Amino acid sequence: MARWLRRKPLLVAAAALLFAIAALGALEASLRLLDWTRQRNSPLDFADVRTSRGEGAAAAMNPAGWLKPGFGGEVLDAYGGATRWSTNGQGFRATRDFTLAPAPGVRRILSIGDSTTVGFRIGQGDTYGSRIESWSNESIGSTEVLISFTQDLPSGIRYLQRFGMRWKPDLILMGLSLGNDLSATASRGEEQGEALAELDLNLPQDSRLGQPCWRTLARRSRLLRSLLPARGIASAQSGRIPTLFDPVHGLGFFLAQPPRRVERAYQRIYAALKEIGELRSKRDLEIVLLIIPQRFQVQPEDWKATVREYRLRPDRFDLNRPNQRIAEFCRRLELECLDATSQLRQWHQEKGMPLYQPNADRHWNWVGHRAFFNAVRPHLQELIAAIDPDSR
Repeated sequence: MARWLRRKPLLVAAAALLFAIAALGALEASLRLLDWTRQRNSPLDFADVRTSRGEGAAAAMNPAGWLKPGFGGEVLDAYGGATRWSTNGQGFRATRDFTLAPAPGVRRILSIGDSTTVGFRIGQGDTYGSRIESWSNESIGSTEVLISFTQDLPSGIRYLQRFGMRWKPDLILMGLSLGNDLSATASRGEEQGEALAELDLNLPQDSRLGQPCWRTLARRSRLLRSLLPARGIASAQSGRIPTLFDPVHGLGFFLAQPPRRVERAYQRIYAALKEIGELRSKRDLEIVLLIIPQRFQVQPEDWKATVREYRLRPDRFDLNRPNQRIAEFCRRLELECLDATSQLRQWHQEKGMPLYQPNADRHWNWVGHRAFFNAVRPHLQELIAAIDPDSR
């Protein structure tokens, strides 16, 4: 009896532990079942509105870019719900078709860019292009904004040369997403570059390569993913040590002292910008480059999370470097470049609201689109008001 009494606390503890493990297992199974049910019943996603999963494929390009013409339906939004997505019969993100030439008295703006520009998981009227159109119609005069999906600078140039100029735009807005677009432009036809750890530029000397075991467990467990904070920025490498030209974050471009391969990548970006400048001069176009910053440039907490997730050396990075280099090169080309990164950062600090979608996604939410529109509106006011639609 005495032996039983001595063992009773251990048995109770073991039973409680087994019960807790069973309860957690049941909860994990329930969450996975819920995810499976949602996936089966979920609406379409952004991949379903593109003409090709191989973004930039020439064969998939249509007169409006790389969106499917005539699409209309519910598409997954950033928060697990659904939002309305429509493209017109030509493939622009719009609910009406456009004539090749704008009607008399109508100012026409062609807004081209990647998934952020066309509104990844964002409602029809929430993109910055749609907001520009609504505001300009109310404040300046009849305006239409044609929103076209391209992937990077080279595909945007190719689209302008092949189709874009047919629409006779008075103003062209080219969105440039830092990280994603830079990597796509710089690493075309190549690998994503060395892992940052291999360059000894990001990890403390006593750090081990690879991810801590609890990070691996967290990625595999649906329950832990819902409880632990998201990374500061997602990676296309699925948790592996990030590469220079990771197509999601492109951290190599933010190195304060980048290796030669990054410098060569910048030369490719400069070549694309130079081609845009030459196209502008040759066709007498009004082109404005719009810088779309990474989330860790705007929200300090995201940079802290990114440093923690990938165990970076923050002193080896300069988060303003891509902006400065691109702006300086654009000045040499006399190519207009609007960079609202500082305004977005200030807005986030003052309002305390996230400007980006959850789960470490690099895309703006509707608040981010609105904040960006408000930041660039004063300059666009001058450009759009200067358009004389009757002088064509």
